[in-house]
Amino acid sequence: MNFRRVLIGCLLPAACSLAIATTHAQRSMFPTYRDVPEDHWAALPISWVSGEGMMTGPAKQMEYFAPGAPVDRAQLATVIFRLDQRLLRRIEELELRVASLEHDITLLEGELRRR
Repeated sequence: MNFRRVLIGCLLPAACSLAIATTHAQRSMFPTYRDVPEDHWAALPISWVSGEGMMTGPAKQMEYFAPGAPVDRAQLATVIFRLDQRLLRRIEELELRVASLEHDITLLEGELRRR
């Protein structure tokens, strides 16, 4: 596969409806790279996927992202796996919130019946 790192970094948030609106202060918490200037068309998605631990720069040059570098099948599989794990954790969090809300509703219904 001849995907480019920059395309994978941009497609992940978009494909998963994880597009984010961030303030400048929030963005400053994301990683930055020497080869991705702030005005780069993919600077925010690249920072986001790095901040979420889904992609990083080359192992020996962590201050670089290498947005034009190809992504091999093993790297793509790793990114997809990390995304899957993130989504599973998010689903579990939401299931716990739903269960908590259902419990609260049951309690409120009981109180209303007693009145």
